[in-house]
Amino acid sequence: MARTGRPSAYDPKVTPILAGWLAREGKIDTEIAEAFEINLATHYRWQHRHPEYREALKKNKRLIDEQVVDSLLKRALGYDYTESENIMGPEGATVKTKRKHMAADVTACIFWLKNRQPEKWRENGDVTGGGPGSMKELAAAIRESRKNETPKPD
Repeated sequence: MARTGRPSAYDPKVTPILAGWLAREGKIDTEIAEAFEINLATHYRWQHRHPEYREALKKNKRLIDEQVVDSLLKRALGYDYTESENIMGPEGATVKTKRKHMAADVTACIFWLKNRQPEKWRENGDVTGGGPGSMKELAAAIRESRKNETPKPD
């Protein structure tokens, strides 16, 4: 039986590529559907009917999610980096570089632990208690780790 109605805006040569780009930019399904000027149901129907579309979304969403996970972990643990500054002097421009340290971020630690180990670090209303996985224990562990840090040379 022939289908009737408006022809699909789906182009197998272009649509998966554009969808992949949008997913890599961190767009969610509703934003991707808006970009294609289709409703969300059509977006899901395209994923069901067109494996190349579904795979482009899945692959690129996974890629950006992995970058966010890496960034969150780096922020939770702290990291060293090099900062460069262009300085204009009498003899022309020079570049001054300096090693710096970004301290661990308590909020990133909490977020990571609550999502990776929810059974141990869940919110149970007792953030001041001393039981395993309490916020008090986490804060004490972070304070202890900072005491043991050696200052980083510039």
